[in-house]
Amino acid sequence: MIVRLKLFCVVWLAVVLGGLVAGCGNKVEQAGDYLRSGQRKYERGDWSGAVDDLTHAVRLDPALPGAYDYRGCAWSRLGDWGRAIADFDRLIQLDPKDSAAYEKRALAKSGQGNLDGAVADLNQAIEINPTNAAAFNDRGLIKSKQGNLAGAIEDCTRAIQLSPKNAGFHETLALVHCSLSDWKA
Repeated sequence: MIVRLKLFCVVWLAVVLGGLVAGCGNKVEQAGDYLRSGQRKYERGDWSGAVDDLTHAVRLDPALPGAYDYRGCAWSRLGDWGRAIADFDRLIQLDPKDSAAYEKRALAKSGQGNLDGAVADLNQAIEINPTNAAAFNDRGLIKSKQGNLAGAIEDCTRAIQLSPKNAGFHETLALVHCSLSDWKA
């Protein structure tokens, strides 16, 4: 009788643990499915649909960086800077060395009007990746909004040095130079 009870307990435990492991696998798989669906919706410009799917993904797997990344970008596209920043905060918690996460959070902070916070994030992005031309360009733009035109020109010039074929970086530098004068378009 005791042997049967022990055998029953071992079998029961194996079934329960097997079900738990399978359940975890299903959650991870489902989170991945929602992530991919959210990415597709984001790429089509369905920001709200992307947020919905990506929210399902993070509920199923709270440690899924791609879901926070895409959802933060979707929130930014929707102009919900606070939620975008919260997602980029979580993304940075998951990977503190992700230069692009700091850059994205900086753009959300800029959208919110927090230019000093944006510059601080871009400084961090550049510290992590000194060849991040986009971070230099973005920091130059924000510095120009702050009235720091010399710093803006320096950053925009560095962006062009790092990525000379990027026409957008040349355009940013030209805009900063135009703001040095009273020239009106």
